[in-house]
Amino acid sequence: MRYSILWHSEQKLSALQRWILIKAYAEIVESGSSEPKKYRRTGYLPPVHLLRIKVLRDYFNIPLRTQRNDYGHKWLVIDDATVGPEKASSARTSLSRSLRRLKERGLISDSIRLTLRGIDIAKELSAKMVRRT
Repeated sequence: MRYSILWHSEQKLSALQRWILIKAYAEIVESGSSEPKKYRRTGYLPPVHLLRIKVLRDYFNIPLRTQRNDYGHKWLVIDDATVGPEKASSARTSLSRSLRRLKERGLISDSIRLTLRGIDIAKELSAKMVRRT
């Protein structure tokens, strides 16, 4: 009999941690590969499955705006004009804590990049979400 990978760990994952794993796994399914492609980074930083700024926007409902640098490159930043600094700070703290715990459990590495174990657990979590709906 095959036991679920989640039998011992699901209870210990917060709602945010489960959300992160499911969203990161959705990026894997969408790209058709466990190697991150959508959020490939330049320089010394590794590619990731999910961006922290997207978690702040989609999970915490933190408003974002586009910012440009002197070279014309664009990226998303928190829109300080529409969000209180306490809410943004609280969301960042909660996200950092959740990511640290996911990394300690061996589910992610280097920002939000799923490990093989993380992929297995995220796959099961995603399957459970489909069955519930």
